[in-house]
Amino acid sequence: MRMEMPDRCRRGEQVGVRAVLTNNVAQEMLALLVLPASDQYQFVHVEPDGFVQHFRPRLSGGAHQHLVPLPPFTSVEVDVPIAPRIQQGELTVTLTAMTQVGREDVTRTMRIEPEGVTINRHTSFLLDLKNRAVEFKYLDVIVEQSPVVPYASWRRFVFDSPEGHVTVSGDVVGPVFPTGGPVNTELLLNRRLRSTEASAFDFGANVWSLHYLRLTNQFKLSFARSIFDQMNVDMAAIMYRFGSDGAYRMWDSSPPSVWLTAWVTRIFQEAKFQDWENFLYIEPEIISKAMGWLVQHQDVRTGAFHETSNYSIPLDPKMNPKSSRLADPVPLRNISLTAQALITLSATIDALQGDLRARANDAKIGAIRYLEQQLPSLSRPYEVAVVAYALSLANSGERDVAYNLLDRMKRKVDGMIYWSPAPIETNRLTNENSQRNLLQPKLEQLYDTRAVETTAYALLVYLIRDGINIDQEKMVLWLNTMRLHDGGFITTTDTLVALRALVEYSYRARLRDITDMRVSIEATASELDSTIGINNATLARTRILPFENVWGHLNVIGNGAGQAVVQLDVNYGVDTQNGIKRPPAKSFELSVREDFQRFRNSPSASSTSAPSGGVKVSAVEGVKVFCDGDMKVVFTVEGGEGVCEEM
Repeated sequence: MRMEMPDRCRRGEQVGVRAVLTNNVAQEMLALLVLPASDQYQFVHVEPDGFVQHFRPRLSGGAHQHLVPLPPFTSVEVDVPIAPRIQQGELTVTLTAMTQVGREDVTRTMRIEPEGVTINRHTSFLLDLKNRAVEFKYLDVIVEQSPVVPYASWRRFVFDSPEGHVTVSGDVVGPVFPTGGPVNTELLLNRRLRSTEASAFDFGANVWSLHYLRLTNQFKLSFARSIFDQMNVDMAAIMYRFGSDGAYRMWDSSPPSVWLTAWVTRIFQEAKFQDWENFLYIEPEIISKAMGWLVQHQDVRTGAFHETSNYSIPLDPKMNPKSSRLADPVPLRNISLTAQALITLSATIDALQGDLRARANDAKIGAIRYLEQQLPSLSRPYEVAVVAYALSLANSGERDVAYNLLDRMKRKVDGMIYWSPAPIETNRLTNENSQRNLLQPKLEQLYDTRAVETTAYALLVYLIRDGINIDQEKMVLWLNTMRLHDGGFITTTDTLVALRALVEYSYRARLRDITDMRVSIEATASELDSTIGINNATLARTRILPFENVWGHLNVIGNGAGQAVVQLDVNYGVDTQNGIKRPPAKSFELSVREDFQRFRNSPSASSTSAPSGGVKVSAVEGVKVFCDGDMKVVFTVEGGEGVCEEM
């Protein structure tokens, strides 16, 4: 018997559980399909002629049985409709098939999500006990006890929709393999992505999580086997869009990209490690072929790398080729893209051989020379940070000049250091009647992702130059306040760069040897009162503590020595426009028009403005979005994501 059902649904929806019964013998069999009784769901009765009142179906509890005749060597499909009764959480459904000769039980789980638009609020901070014995923090649970607003026609949130949990993980890196298995975009960023860049993120996040365990002497091969298996699957997904010319493509029909090729090749090179080549092996030909294509897209005269002519808008908006100078006679400078290519060249050049290595070395020298020439005119923090890191890796003679320029652009707030085009507000503190400073959740701001990635590159530069110092600690403190998810930061690229920087910091700081701390967490409105011990043996273990009554505040008390990342995650549903979380900038408008045909729906969507902050936009699978802004572009959605291409 095979069984399938949706992996999630909204509260109040009905679900169809599909069972396929197969008879593989030459005699006819009678199969009894049983839906056991459960308090979590009820059976939906289908009336004659298949009629069901969807908003008021006839329901019944208890066990339900269905006798199915199975002719020889045939399969019969049986649909079992159910109506979940739980408000939210995990729903478990078991089907039992019995015949004259055997019995089989199959179980599936589904997540029940609350009604309304889900609003997520996240609070993260670093509990630092390196130089103090105790630290107190008070986290505000930004949900009221009751959704009812007196004398109002609207409510704060949907009844029974709030849920919350606290995550505690040792060290500064954050949760490492929080579920005990491989990580991906859905687990770290709460997004389902299918592009090549998303598969590269899944691969890279697992790579640096394994490197963290290896560098801190917590690596166990028995645990890592399942991780390697998934990494091979991710690598196959990436290689599916690896062309014969050596370039990577974002989608099946997309043109090759210089930035994507440099980014993926660097991740592959970072994954190569001799001790685990029996479980994860990357052919040297893959690296060589990609680098051979990459060096062809360098201007030999200037040394700058340039994107292919197919991308007038870069895949990553931070790779904007336009110059930051006013009235620049050379409008396209390609500073960031050249720096990214130089980082990849520095990482892979020792793995290349023959004539290709000579060409790559010439390309590296040309890129260094070009970035050194452009260094005095740089004014964007991201460009300065990525150029400083590239020149530091390449051991350029101007790396100190780049470091000094980067150091002059740093910003300070609440004793922390970061880099951003504009000031970034940290988590607010509010004073309640309890006279306690309650730490508020992080608010999304315009340059969040750019600031995180810029600060991560700056941290890598400081670590290369000075090792562990007080400034580096302030950067780590700031980075851990910028998390929007338990495992990730804002988007894919900034999360991966920040993860690499935090792993490098943790390896150099050697905090595992001195870690021996206890974190006490108490919820004022729930029965949650737990003390978590963290030492060098349990440093990489992630603890997730859910609590039922989602209101009030949390008391967090740390004792001992070491560092730990504490995060509060709260979700609730809203059904009014007033409660919807607004983005920091209105990037685009989306209007949906549905055409109902006789046999199926044919939805289409249109957009009235091209997104200004980037081109990676989540949308409905199979829908084409047409952008009409400063330039005419078509946004073709494939698998839930898309890339803007010029028409």
